[in-house]
Amino acid sequence: MAAYLIAHGIPARKIIRENKALNTWQNLSFASHIKSQETVVVVTSDFHVLRARAYARKMGLNWSFISSKTPWRYCPLTFIRDYLGIIRDHWWVFCGSTLLLLLVEFILK
Repeated sequence: MAAYLIAHGIPARKIIRENKALNTWQNLSFASHIKSQETVVVVTSDFHVLRARAYARKMGLNWSFISSKTPWRYCPLTFIRDYLGIIRDHWWVFCGSTLLLLLVEFILK
């Protein structure tokens, strides 16, 4: 991502890399300790913005998010992977919605 930003005119001195995290939650957490007072813009893949922004809000981080394009050949797998991650993070909403739909189906029969 840093190379992408530099190639698109962002000065290297403005880019902070966090490379110790194993997942998005850790990445945002570790980054929040690096830069807590300044304006922060998180650059992530387009398929990942929704979940990363949700994590940041849970952490109380008022950061901006922008996306980079995902090459088309990776889109199906990455979008499915992140969708499954959203379901994992919000399983109670998914289960509740599924039960509600099944109940409506049962009533309408």
